[in-house]
Amino acid sequence: MPKSKNQKQKILYIMKFFYEETDEEHTLTVNEIIAKLERNGISAARRSIYDDIRTLQAFGVDIVMRKSKISEYFLGSRVFEMAELKILIDSVQSSRFVTKKKSESLIKKLKSLASKPQAREFSGQIYIYDRIKSMNESIFYNVDTLHNAIASTRKITFRYYDYNIKREKVCGKYDVRGTTNRKASCYYGGRRRGRTALPAVRHGADPEDCCGGAQGGSDGRSD
Repeated sequence: MPKSKNQKQKILYIMKFFYEETDEEHTLTVNEIIAKLERNGISAARRSIYDDIRTLQAFGVDIVMRKSKISEYFLGSRVFEMAELKILIDSVQSSRFVTKKKSESLIKKLKSLASKPQAREFSGQIYIYDRIKSMNESIFYNVDTLHNAIASTRKITFRYYDYNIKREKVCGKYDVRGTTNRKASCYYGGRRRGRTALPAVRHGADPEDCCGGAQGGSDGRSD
C-alpha cells in the first residue's frame, strides 16, 4: 500500500481519535479507524492499526478492547473521571471572582478533557447566567500573582478599593504614612464565603495584625 505524506502522523491521529471520540459507551472498530484515517489523507492496513494500538498501550494509553462479534476499542481511563469534571465545572460556575467570559472559557477547556459524546452531556447541565459573577477580568490574574508571590516567599504591594454609586473606582483610606499602598507578606490563599481570602502580615505592622480577604478589591504586585 503506497504511503501518503501524512503517514508519520498516523499513530498520532489514532491516539487523537481515542481521546476525542471514545469512552465506555462509544467505541471504534479497526475498520472505523481506517476510514477516519483515509478522511485525513492517510492510508493504513489492518495489521498496522493493531501494531499502533499495541504501541500506544505500551506507551501508557489505556486502550481497552471489548470483544463481541467484532473487536471494539475505547479509551478506558482519563486524567479526570466524569464525576471529577462535574465537580471542577461546578466550582468554576459558583466562583464569584471568575467572570462569565472566563467561566465559559475554563468550562470549554474542562469539557475538552472528556470525549466529545461526554462533553455533549455537560451542555444540558451547565448554567452560569443566573449566578453572581465578577465583571473584572483582572481579578483572575491577580489571584495567580498572589499565589506566585506566596510560592516564592515575596512580599506584595496592593491598594484596597471599592466602587461609589457612580460605579467609579475609589481607593481606600490613607494609612499613617499618608499612602493608600499596603505591603504584606502572604502565608496562603484560599476561599471563604465565596471570596478570595489572603491571610498575611502587613509590612511594618505588629505581627499579630493580619490582613484577611478584601471586601471590594485590590490592585497588587509582588516585590
